[in-house]
Amino acid sequence: RLREDVRQGVLGRLDHLTVTWRWALPFLRSGPFDLWMLREPGHIALEIGSHALAHVLDLVGKPDDLTVRVSDAIQLPGRRLFYRRWQVLGYSGPTAIDLSLSFGPGFAERQVHLRGSHGAATMDIENNTYILQRGSRFAEDFGRYEGLVGVAHALRKEARRNLKEYLFSKLGMSDKGNAFGY
Repeated sequence: RLREDVRQGVLGRLDHLTVTWRWALPFLRSGPFDLWMLREPGHIALEIGSHALAHVLDLVGKPDDLTVRVSDAIQLPGRRLFYRRWQVLGYSGPTAIDLSLSFGPGFAERQVHLRGSHGAATMDIENNTYILQRGSRFAEDFGRYEGLVGVAHALRKEARRNLKEYLFSKLGMSDKGNAFGY
């Protein structure tokens, strides 16, 4: 749905794309530590970062310029260095790009947020939801209320759809299940 809204110009001129990929990598706790993605510091960017970058390529195209910063280094068995936090900043034409990757322990977040001149949209991969926010016809305070009520209704609708797909898959009536099931 996000791709469709971008293609149809629903968000207007795209200004900023943020991809958040914060998910504890289980191999960092218990191994195996000889996996390809852990052998060299940059391998994780190719293994997992490619998923985040795929959203950039699909939604705004090839980046013109990228800057990469890494932090939160740990040493793995075998004297291998691993960076748990990656920040990738850049541009694709007029659109700013911000990729935030984190592989350390913590709450899982995988989202794509896109801001444009006519609205903003958030695709929450972890929770399998999509929320589109657009300008209001009301003044600032009433418009904010209208927007929040719209988000609440959209989240309730998404939650019900997810529950229905999950229940149908458990009953053998659908092959969709949860977001990662298909």
